[in-house]
Amino acid sequence: MHLLPLGGYTGAWVLRLLVAEGIKTVPVWVQSPTRVVTTVVDQAWHQIVYFEPPPEVRSEEKEDFLAKLEALQEQADMVIFCGSVPPSFEEFHEEALWIGSQRSATGRVDKKVQDPVS
Repeated sequence: MHLLPLGGYTGAWVLRLLVAEGIKTVPVWVQSPTRVVTTVVDQAWHQIVYFEPPPEVRSEEKEDFLAKLEALQEQADMVIFCGSVPPSFEEFHEEALWIGSQRSATGRVDKKVQDPVS
């Protein structure tokens, strides 16, 4: 099960790709568009990655995400948090892991401390 915030045209596109791959997805629709990350590979196979700025996530969107997370954890043995977190999701991992600690699900975090400079 994949729970993630999605917004705009890029969010709708990401959802279509996940569904096409057969990945069960629960979107949390946000006002800001889902950002694009572009990877360029040169002839020597060196990679350069360009990150768009992270989306702004409003407090009610964050609360919607946490509510869906709490409902989904009822059926989960483990919850893994991956990727960077928008600045407006401050303290997200702590809140999400606390929700998980109230259930029997084990929580894991795999995150970047900060995005590379674009």
